[in-house]
Amino acid sequence: MNKLTLRFGEPENITPPGDDYHVVYRFPFSAIDSELIGSPEEARMATSHRLVVKITPSRRAGWRVSESELRKELFEIGLRVIVEKAKRGNLSAEEQVVVNASTHSSTVPFDPSRIVEPDGAIVVVEKENRRIGF
Repeated sequence: MNKLTLRFGEPENITPPGDDYHVVYRFPFSAIDSELIGSPEEARMATSHRLVVKITPSRRAGWRVSESELRKELFEIGLRVIVEKAKRGNLSAEEQVVVNASTHSSTVPFDPSRIVEPDGAIVVVEKENRRIGF
């Protein structure tokens, strides 16, 4: 039970109508112990999660990327947060990440052509061994 498999579903732009402050994407995913994949208890043991990533208009404007590139950038930013939490074994039902001028520079952080499409993405995370005692 040292690996966790994350499976991502179809992302959704959930920006509320008339919201001029953020663009918000939700990336649903499930998490399952990798050893249980293909087993009879896989469906019962998989947990459902949501990654919600928000970006401010000023940061969005500075990046100058298309909507599909923005979705991929936000996915990659959020994925890195999710992976770190999964390594430590403390994923929540919903994880939220905010991208703004204090968290990210005015330069787009990743090459969108090298980011996988979120829908259908599978990520395997090696869980950290927890030490018990001193």
